[in-house]
Amino acid sequence: MRILKKKTVDRSVYELGLERVHRAYDLYDRVVVSFSGGKDSTACLHLALEVAKELHRLPVAVVFFDEEAIHPETVDYVRRVSQRGDVELCWYCIPVRHRNACSRRSPFWYPWAPEDRSKWCRELPREAIADVNGFKRQPIPEINGLLFPRHTGTVGMIVGLRAAESLRRYRAVAHRVADNYISQDPFASHVYLVKPIYDWTTADVWTAPNAFGWDYNRTYDVLQ
Repeated sequence: MRILKKKTVDRSVYELGLERVHRAYDLYDRVVVSFSGGKDSTACLHLALEVAKELHRLPVAVVFFDEEAIHPETVDYVRRVSQRGDVELCWYCIPVRHRNACSRRSPFWYPWAPEDRSKWCRELPREAIADVNGFKRQPIPEINGLLFPRHTGTVGMIVGLRAAESLRRYRAVAHRVADNYISQDPFASHVYLVKPIYDWTTADVWTAPNAFGWDYNRTYDVLQ
């Protein structure tokens, strides 16, 4: 695979991020933000909110996978986001499959597994969606096709992937010039992964909430 060199442009990453989200709204029948409550998905959410407001496409559809063992401040933050009038958030609490690096006997673990209820870290939140039609304990990347059936049209899934985080992520956005931040979901051909902040640095991600007054996950304050 050919890897293109980085190129400096005379525009801010914020402007480019908005432009890329605009592109997603132009290309796809639906635009959805994949939200973890973290700093990168927070930036993606606010870019989508600004573009959707301009295009009269509010509320913004958001999906959140609650992985059970998360910080209380993350729960509080996601709840604040879910209560916004310009957001329509689906809060999934389902036993998605995760690799378990702590045990050879149990190579996977599943948050919210009903058979392990006595071991849950906390009770289900009141917003929980605990059932998805066709779900068979797949990992999160394989679920988009279940959440958004093909007959509902094409989907642009906005994700907070940044090239600076790893060489693999850099390579994912460095092999073509046009729409390099868009890729087809390998598990659902009608879903496209849109990475509007792929060229943001960590400093960019933290500058934006301060500059624009965005709410953010206070876990970062607690664990800094």
